[in-house]
Amino acid sequence: AIGVSIICFLFTLVFRNYMLFKLIQPQLLLTVLIGCMLLGISCLLLLGENTPIRCGVLPFAFNLGYTLTIVPLGLKAIRVYYLFIFNPLQKTKNVSMRRFFESTFIFLAIDVIILVSTIYSTDMSPVTKMTEKTVNGAFATVQYCTHEKNKNLLNAEIAYKVVIMFVTCVYS
Repeated sequence: AIGVSIICFLFTLVFRNYMLFKLIQPQLLLTVLIGCMLLGISCLLLLGENTPIRCGVLPFAFNLGYTLTIVPLGLKAIRVYYLFIFNPLQKTKNVSMRRFFESTFIFLAIDVIILVSTIYSTDMSPVTKMTEKTVNGAFATVQYCTHEKNKNLLNAEIAYKVVIMFVTCVYS
């Protein structure tokens, strides 16, 4: 996924001045591709031992990547909806870059606030070791990332992502 995103990113940079790419706005497409790269990186962070750095970066890479992937699509869908409903004869069909960057920054800031307030409200250490009973009845020491057991983080992020997806789907 990361490789395909990088190839598409480079392809978009090379052909950004062609009419088709101008219509889909390369800035929005590049933002979606950066989000896809972050999602791919978060998948790679799931591999291997849970270290404090890995556990600290993982929720940010996944959630910010998801937001960067969905928000540009939602902004474009809202722009198209308003054009067809309120002003179908308007010449400019693109999302203004100022509005795009402001909106994306606001969504990312909300995401960071949710992450920081829920992750660090319970425990400051990113890794937790627990002794648990396994399926076969033996006890084993398991090392978790703290955010994996954080129900507040899970509920807040799911609610936030559902709202983003709902708004995007309604306007699409």
